[in-house]
Amino acid sequence: MEKIFKGSAREADGTRVKITRSHPEKGGEEAVEWSVDTWRPDGLRIAVSELNAHAYRLPGTRRDPALGVGQLKKIALSEAWRAALSEKNAERNRR
Repeated sequence: MEKIFKGSAREADGTRVKITRSHPEKGGEEAVEWSVDTWRPDGLRIAVSELNAHAYRLPGTRRDPALGVGQLKKIALSEAWRAALSEKNAERNRR
């Protein structure tokens, strides 16, 4: 993980945040992908990304993806992930 997050930004709580704007490997003509990958000190990793196309291998339908990088970062850093994972783990333990 250190290699993946080398040179990435660090939040006040120690969470590493890597932001990438690129042309996806499997993207169509003029396709753009924006990604926010986070790695928390406790090991929780959340990655979110979006395209300016309907799907991979299809051409871009707008200049930029619909959500901005700031919005993707907010989604990736949301505590809702931890709550959802806790609920899923509790459900699994009830079985």
